[in-house]
Amino acid sequence: PAPCIRVTDIRAAMGLLADAAWGHPSGSLGVVGITGTKGKTTTAYFLKSILDLWREEQGLHPVGLLSTIVTDDGVQRKPATLTTPEPLDLQRHLWNAGNAGCGYVVMECSSQALKYGRMTGVELEAAVFLNLGEDHISPHEHPTLEDYFQSKLRIFEHSRRGIVNLDSDRAPEILAAAKASGEVLTYGINDPKAEILGKNLSKMDKGVAFTARYAGSWADFTIPLAGSFNLSNALAALAVCQTLRVPAETAAKGLARARVPGRMETYSGRGKTVIVDYAH
Repeated sequence: PAPCIRVTDIRAAMGLLADAAWGHPSGSLGVVGITGTKGKTTTAYFLKSILDLWREEQGLHPVGLLSTIVTDDGVQRKPATLTTPEPLDLQRHLWNAGNAGCGYVVMECSSQALKYGRMTGVELEAAVFLNLGEDHISPHEHPTLEDYFQSKLRIFEHSRRGIVNLDSDRAPEILAAAKASGEVLTYGINDPKAEILGKNLSKMDKGVAFTARYAGSWADFTIPLAGSFNLSNALAALAVCQTLRVPAETAAKGLARARVPGRMETYSGRGKTVIVDYAH
């Protein structure tokens, strides 16, 4: 007896309705989506640090961030409860970011969000695929590795520009999915064909220095986090910045000042060194 709109798929309908209810906010923002088994949060913070500096130099508002750690849409900042919010929350955060003048939103896209339609209606300026591991294969998440992999590949359905790690497992399949959606930019450490190529990694007291091919030229960069795997995360952020035409000097300064809560944070004193790092 109650008025209703009967649907065959509640999740699909919720995504469509949420996007319509908030006026398709991603259409007026530069939204960057990042997926991968490892490194999403670090890459998101690297990218936000660069973009914030770039916009600061232009007198513009900092960008929005939807991450595993925090939700910051320019209006509301709070600890995150989901890596990627449910559709009604996600579209509201994007709408807030647009109204606040964020210009861009950097967001982590979980495999669950991609599989179950939380991203329905979201247009991405760029879709980044970092890597593939087996951390989320279980009866409660993805029943098989193939289900997990195919769920992650759906990120390219939301973007006309794909950014792919050539060092990733199953890189050829990821590249094929990205090319089917539009243009592709590649990055990596081990494959010289990578357009954003990192090399000459050297350890510093707190972090690493490296050289990367960026916008057709070689430039020097530093990141304040230890671990060679973080070089790969930094290259992913640089690949996005190249597509947005961020100057190399700004990208280098933004990376150097990046801070990622709970990710290889190093503290030294009284003859001791302590590293705070996240484990799933």
